[in-house]
Amino acid sequence: MERAARRIVDDARDAVGVSAGVAREIALVLEQLDHTRALHAWYLEQVLADECAIGTELALVEDLFPPYSTHAARLRARLLVLAVERRARAATLADQVAAHHRLLLELVERYRVLDPPDAD
Repeated sequence: MERAARRIVDDARDAVGVSAGVAREIALVLEQLDHTRALHAWYLEQVLADECAIGTELALVEDLFPPYSTHAARLRARLLVLAVERRARAATLADQVAAHHRLLLELVERYRVLDPPDAD
């Protein structure tokens, strides 16, 4: 779907009229989709960095203190919270991508009605 939408945007760069307006809408949705994915990737990098830092601290704490110390328990709890946040973010990303794909499908179909492929 995205490949077809990007092809439409590339082909309609110099176009004018209603179909060109739809092509611009398609380009905007593709840009939003790219931004959503980039933001998600950045967020995952942040969570991974936090998980690594907490995991390192937990390894040090477990070496120095008894296995059930309160500090180690807090670090394990924080790791669980981060895992839940990561899964929730993945679900949110999937929902956002699905919404963008539905919109792209609608716009691509509208573009094809306004500018059929055999008209060229």
